[in-house]
Amino acid sequence: MIGSGFKKLAKEYQMNIESGVAYGWMKGCYISLSEGVGYKRMAIYIGSHHASDEAEAVMEGDVPAHMKAADAVADYILEKAGSDFKTYRLMPQKSKTQMPAVVLAQGGSVVHVNFFDNPGTLKCIRNFIKDVLPGIAPMTTPRECSMCGGEEDATFRPMLLSDQAVVPMHSACADKIEAAIQTIKENTPSAFPLLPILGALIGALLGAAVWALIGIMGYIASIVGFLIAFLASKGYDLLGGKAGKLKLFTLILCVILAVFAGTAAAQVYFLHDYYQEAVAELQPWEEAVPEMEFIQRVIPELLSDSEFMGSMAKDIGLGLLFAALGCFRLVKLSGSTLEEQNKPKLLNGRWE
Repeated sequence: MIGSGFKKLAKEYQMNIESGVAYGWMKGCYISLSEGVGYKRMAIYIGSHHASDEAEAVMEGDVPAHMKAADAVADYILEKAGSDFKTYRLMPQKSKTQMPAVVLAQGGSVVHVNFFDNPGTLKCIRNFIKDVLPGIAPMTTPRECSMCGGEEDATFRPMLLSDQAVVPMHSACADKIEAAIQTIKENTPSAFPLLPILGALIGALLGAAVWALIGIMGYIASIVGFLIAFLASKGYDLLGGKAGKLKLFTLILCVILAVFAGTAAAQVYFLHDYYQEAVAELQPWEEAVPEMEFIQRVIPELLSDSEFMGSMAKDIGLGLLFAALGCFRLVKLSGSTLEEQNKPKLLNGRWE
């Protein structure tokens, strides 16, 4: 997904906004804009990664033309903007684990430029667009199909790739890709879902324990809703589950059950606390009722108390609301399969 800053920038350049990315023409380059946690990304389409051309170049001991162009673009970006963090804010290289400032992707047909995302980054990206992007345009050949290398024609369509880069493609080439993906999907056996569901429930119970602890402290936190969904999702994945509608339904159910279970556990703790205080106030000659017997007597009375039930309904309602706010994005992503998240997707926006 892209934020308001990228959306505003995209509208200024009359770019398309679809499927969480902005894409189109900017300063003579065909680019796409996306962002994630801690970074904003500009993907620049260099030109076709044509398999036959690459094989021929390798046989001749040479470097394919598109790879040479990608290397040239990467070198140009680092030379012009790599050392001026204040002006352009490319991702700084402080460790081997940090995201690189410039990455060659899709076999060299795309160059990713990663910007460190904090207040003021959008201004730095504008500086990059004004100062650096015009010099990149002559090094690219964006009017050729990213799959077959053929020239632009009336069937050209934008294709969203797995790394959030958008590239041009003939409709016939896009149809071949979608047909291949469908064939793979049809030939992939489905796993038995019982164990993944059990794993999700175990993860949700761990989340419910945290929810109860927060409730005992007198709070409701949306981050715990995210934690419940995260733990349930991990349990589902660890026991062989796949993303899709079943996982989506399982996570929603787990979050609801965890909120109910966590809220109920917090109330049981309060009863335990009340019982301990009552026992401490007994006179030496008075005998305490066993705690479990006390709780068994009190719970039916509380369930028949409209004031208590109203308070419980309010707590659960707020809990579900906060949990939904906390885990909405994670649950939504779980609704599409990994193949759907990573497969190329033909977009509806215009090429020009």
